Amino acid sequence: MEHFNQYKDIKNAIDNHEIILLFGKSNRCTVCDAVLPKIQQIVKKHSIYSAIIAIEDVPEFSGQFSVFTAPTVLLFALGKEVFRQSRFILFEELEKEIIKWRTMHAEGEDSCLTN
Repeated sequence: MEHFNQYKDIKNAIDNHEIILLFGKSNRCTVCDAVLPKIQQIVKKHSIYSAIIAIEDVPEFSGQFSVFTAPTVLLFALGKEVFRQSRFILFEELEKEIIKWRTMHAEGEDSCLTN
């Protein structure tokens, strides 16, 4: 997972990757530290581009994406947010969403994102 320290890097990654997972964390969040290895395992398993953002270091991330608690997981497909979880990350639900969007994209069903 990459670490982003600037908002422009976050936007570029969202714009340049078909599917991307962003993990918003706080620098002093022990829950974030406990959840991160499982998130890393999931993105590796599904070959999802992913990045970690410390919300204190990139305040624009909090403002632009309404991330005010940690941990927060954001999943984007074709530049649009398609899934979000905060505080209590349900890993099975996250994995189902990743599989759903990977399958839809592979089958060319991207039209649902243009609404």
